[in-house]
Amino acid sequence: MHYSLRQSNCVETSSRKIQSRVIARLFYLSLLILTFDFCRAQIVYVPLDQSVYGFLQRTYARGFHSLNGEVIPYSTVQVASALVAIEKNDSLLSKGEREELEFHKTAFKSELLTLDSTIHTGVRWNLVNYESPNMAVVLDPVAGIIVGNGFRHTYTGAAFSGELGGIVGFNFRFHDNSESGDNIDAQKKDTPETGINIISRPDPKTIQYSDITATIGVNWTWGVFSVGKDYINWGMGNRGKLILSSKAPSFPFLRLDLHPTDWLRFYYLHGWLQSDVLDSLRTYSSRIAAYPRNIYREKYIAAHLLSLSVTHNLNISIGESIIYSDIQPNIMFLNPLLFYRAVDHYMTSTSIGDGNNSQFFGNIDYRGLHNMDLYGTLFIDEINTDEIFNDAKARNQLGFTVGARSELLAQYGVSLNAEYTRILPWVYSNFVQTQVYESSGYLLGDYIGQNADQIYGEIIYRPTYNSSVQVYYDYVRKGGLADVAYEYQLPSLPFLYGTVERRTVYGFSGQYEVYYDLKVRVFAEYNSQRAVKVLGGVAVSYGLSKN
Repeated sequence: MHYSLRQSNCVETSSRKIQSRVIARLFYLSLLILTFDFCRAQIVYVPLDQSVYGFLQRTYARGFHSLNGEVIPYSTVQVASALVAIEKNDSLLSKGEREELEFHKTAFKSELLTLDSTIHTGVRWNLVNYESPNMAVVLDPVAGIIVGNGFRHTYTGAAFSGELGGIVGFNFRFHDNSESGDNIDAQKKDTPETGINIISRPDPKTIQYSDITATIGVNWTWGVFSVGKDYINWGMGNRGKLILSSKAPSFPFLRLDLHPTDWLRFYYLHGWLQSDVLDSLRTYSSRIAAYPRNIYREKYIAAHLLSLSVTHNLNISIGESIIYSDIQPNIMFLNPLLFYRAVDHYMTSTSIGDGNNSQFFGNIDYRGLHNMDLYGTLFIDEINTDEIFNDAKARNQLGFTVGARSELLAQYGVSLNAEYTRILPWVYSNFVQTQVYESSGYLLGDYIGQNADQIYGEIIYRPTYNSSVQVYYDYVRKGGLADVAYEYQLPSLPFLYGTVERRTVYGFSGQYEVYYDLKVRVFAEYNSQRAVKVLGGVAVSYGLSKN
């Protein structure tokens, strides 16, 4: 059996394009109408930087709830349900865990009361918190400052979320950023920090950029449908995620989550990516010659993931994705149930350059050992299953992450995490510029990229329910990057071919959450590849945690 997970035809007639768009709109309109008939509550997603994610991760390893990290962000209802499950294990919680549980309950009071009207929780402060029979809105400022040796980062904005009529939920967050100093990182390439689109550079030592996310959706008893622009993470991993991470800037999407039973979950995503590839035929001159009207090639991602809870402690998921481009959104990729690789074969011609770039992936998560969570992700960009062990003919372009989280010392407030990631040559790559597994020039998956591996470990100590001290170590080996033509030649280049660069990073971070979402953090980090080896500073933030 041979799988070549690349390239097929993207040619459609104009009439087929129009038909695809009409059918797609009818399909999602029907789906939206269906959800209004069966809705039970609004859907609001919890931003990925909120500290409740760490709490849920630790208590999941302890076996107190079933909300694993295969797909995030979680909705507020999902988080509230997990908090209810954790409270039922009150006798097994440490003193710090009980206090942290009460701390997080204040942020999800309305959802908790919907699930259990007898539950007791405190009240969280918000700038605006309005409720009426038909509408509820929460509005908060977003602000922060990070000051260190040779850099300064400030940001301001606003965030609001709420619901309409008990059936439509929404959330919005926007912030402007300004970084200045001798030691700023304008590219943000070799770091897990989210990439940026610089909108202004007043001088060589200053960059300005913004970030905006917004989602609106509805949910019913066994599913969620939403439209938005936000960060979506698929896959297991602490330092990075192989499938979908927050490395690339957020992009617009359609999202469908189905959970018809306790043991079955299905996720679908269709995203509009930024190709950064100029469409020379559609680009034209403006009335000011120095500022042409630039038009870029269309680029999309379609992906779905099927997850099974085989036992209470074992979760397995498999899925696929496809990067397609140069056409309007295609109805076949807007269908959540189709096998996209087979669709690609249906659309193909005899030319390898006519097609699209598809991937397979899977996750496994096991917490059968006492207070431990073992996890892994496999990402397959291309594989020849007939010649998988033949070095002369194999094209094994894949990556994997394996890791373990230990909560054996949870009673003392200590967590341990270790993981290893290896990404073989040419994973995420493609010789067609619009088919690369990227958006806005940043990888959609793990930030270390192809032909690299990584060892990461961390120790986190929580002296109180709202404070933490983290010590971490990160070691990356990165091989060469030959001409992309070598990707399609046999034998394949070996792992870590070329000149190998080695990067060692270790650091310290101490955080105190004064009030919910109001955080003070001190940090210091050594990076062997930076011109200035050690950077450190102090950060104060409300409503948003920046690296």
